[in-house]
Amino acid sequence: MCVCLTLSILLFGSCVHSGHEDSQTINDSLIQGESEITPKREFNINGKWESKENPLYPILEFKGKSTIVIKTIMGSFASSYERDEEFIRVRTDKSDLLFEIVSEDSIKGSGFAEGIWIKK
Repeated sequence: MCVCLTLSILLFGSCVHSGHEDSQTINDSLIQGESEITPKREFNINGKWESKENPLYPILEFKGKSTIVIKTIMGSFASSYERDEEFIRVRTDKSDLLFEIVSEDSIKGSGFAEGIWIKK
């Protein structure tokens, strides 16, 4: 009985030890893989953006960390925006406008803000 118990403990211990080495190898490769991923570059969106495709919102002017002036066919109004990686969500009184940063000098709108804006 003692020999069986000792043998069981040794087998269990070797399985646990073997699993730890495998998981450590997996963890090491994950860490190495993460270090190879390059983070997306943060573009400065402050400034004036113009669109020839969207008559409702032809000019957007980003100011500071969360302020935007939207120039419309009815006049200009100020609002706020939030940035979530490559997306910009602009708050308006009716609904939000969503833009995707395509490059450092162009953004693409969807919905009511459909079109391309170029940084001037």
